[in-house]
This record gives sequence, structure tokens and C-alpha cells, in this order.
Amino acid sequence: QLGKEVELLKQEGVAWQACGTRLRDELSAMEAQRDAAQQEAEQQRKNFQVQLEQTQAEWQKKGEAVCRELEDTKQQLEQAQHQLQAARVALDQMRDMRNHLMSSVDAAHAEKNAQVSELQAKLSQAEADLADARSPQRIKEAAKHMAKAVVTAERQRGAEAKREAIENERRQQERRLEDER
Repeated sequence: QLGKEVELLKQEGVAWQACGTRLRDELSAMEAQRDAAQQEAEQQRKNFQVQLEQTQAEWQKKGEAVCRELEDTKQQLEQAQHQLQAARVALDQMRDMRNHLMSSVDAAHAEKNAQVSELQAKLSQAEADLADARSPQRIKEAAKHMAKAVVTAERQRGAEAKREAIENERRQQERRLEDER
């Protein structure tokens, strides 16, 4: 009886040993699967980390490029604003110059019109004077004035001749007196 129990116990022990071996093998297999899963998870984590870093680097480059473009656009906008301001100033100056020129042209036209009016008045007066000078009355008056002027000139010449004669006579008398002395 005891031998049977020992035999049964041996069989149970072998069964338990086989069960333990099987469990140990299963545990080893599970540990191997766990290690493989951990390695795969670690590899995926590393891959994800690399992808994340690459994505961050790309987005940083894109962000820097956008910032540069924004800065360039800002500078271009400021330059355009300066050019627009300069154009406005130049336009105002041109407007002022045009107004000044228009005023000068208007003043010159007014002055020329006044000169033309004055010259027309002088021309009308000269035509009237010429017509008056050609009238028979004026011609007679001019002839009288000329005759008087001729008579006056002859009288002056006669008076001058008398003066010279008297002066010559006086000199001759002075010479005679000096000769007699």
C-alpha cells in the first residue's frame, strides 16, 4: 500500500515537475514576449522621438521662414509708406508750384493786357496827333514857328557879327594905343 502511495506520489511529482517545466517554459516564453514587446515599444518610442524631433525642426524652420517673410514684408511696407509720404510731399510741392506758376501767368497776362491797353491808347493818341499835325491849320502854325525861328536865328547871327566887329574894333584900338605909347 505504501509503495502504491509512493508510486502515486512519484507520478504526481513527475506530473507536477512536468507541469512546473511547462509553466517555466510558458513563463520564459511570456518573458521573451514581454522583452520583445518592450524592445519593440522602446524602438517605436525612439522612432516617435526621432519623428517628433524632425517635425519640430521642420516646423521651427517653417516658423523662422515665416518670421523672415513677415519681417521682409514689414520692411517693404515701411519702405512703401516712406515712398508714399515722399510722393505726397512731392505732389503738394508740385501743386504749390503749379498754383504759383498759374498766379504768375495770370499776373503776366494782366500786366501784358495793361501794357497792350496802354500801347493802344498811345497809338490812338499818336494817330490823333499825326492827323492833327497833318491838318492845314497845324502846318500853317508850324510854318509861322519856323519863320520866327529863322528870323530869330538871323538876328542872333547879326548880333553875334556886330559883337565880333565891336570886339575887333576894340582890340585894334588897344593895339594902336599900345603902339603910340
